[in-house]
This record gives sequence, structure tokens and C-alpha cells, in this order.
Amino acid sequence: MAFPKGAPRPPDAGRKKGTPNKRTIAIREAMARAVEARPADFDSLEQMRLVAKWFLGQAAEAMKRTREVVEKGEDGKERKVLRSAPDVKLAADHLKNALSALKEIAPYEYARKASIHHTVRAVDPSLLTDEQLDTLINVLESVPSPSGLEGGEGPTLN
Repeated sequence: MAFPKGAPRPPDAGRKKGTPNKRTIAIREAMARAVEARPADFDSLEQMRLVAKWFLGQAAEAMKRTREVVEKGEDGKERKVLRSAPDVKLAADHLKNALSALKEIAPYEYARKASIHHTVRAVDPSLLTDEQLDTLINVLESVPSPSGLEGGEGPTLN
């Protein structure tokens, strides 16, 4: 049903607000199929590890490659000999891909050292009262010293 050009549309014309278009419906259906097809025990981190291992294996295979060469022996006869012919460029590409996968995995397996930051507030003992100094001494005496450190020497804080 076509409307004449310039004529206003009826108030209920067109798709209702919130009704998905064909593309949105297709995307939602594809996502639902992907979720249904995914095994319950699927571990994406383990899959990334497998990808990295595969690339490392491919790099090793590229470095083990050989080629057949025809050579003349001491007796003058030609013979086929296998010579080492590593594909360094292909191995480097595989190693680069493995490194990329491993970089994605690393934050989930190891904490970043920079993310743990300790701050120690400096205390000027000359500003403490006698009562506060006595309390501080009692607290410090009640803390067990680290093993192997005697005489009040503790670890150095940076």
C-alpha cells in the first residue's frame, strides 16, 4: 500500500517501536545457534593455550624442514641427499602468532607486578607523645621477627 508523495502516514503505519529488523533477528538467531553448539565444558582459556601450542609446533616443524638435493658422490654417481632447509620466515610468523596468543593468556594466569603497590606512610617519631611511643614499642615487640633475622633487623622497604 503506497502513500501519495507528501501525504502524511496514518498514525499506526510502519514497524512498532522495539520490533527488530531482519538483520537483528538473523544476528540473534546466529548467536543462539552458536551458544547451543558450544559444549558445556568449553574453556576459552584452554582453547587459547591450544592455539599457542599449535603455532609453536608449526614453528618447530618449519625449522625441521628438509629438501632433497641431487649430488655427485666421490665415485661420480648422482645420488639424492636430504639437506636441512628451515623456513625461517614461516617459523617467525608462527612464533609471532603464538606470542600473540600467549599475551592474551598471560593476564589470566599471572598477576602483573605493577598492579601490587604497597605504600608506607613515613612516621616522624619526634612528633609522637610518650604514650604513643610506648604503644608503638609494644606493638613492634609483639610482632614476630621474620625467620633468620635477629636483633631487630627487618626487611628493607623500597
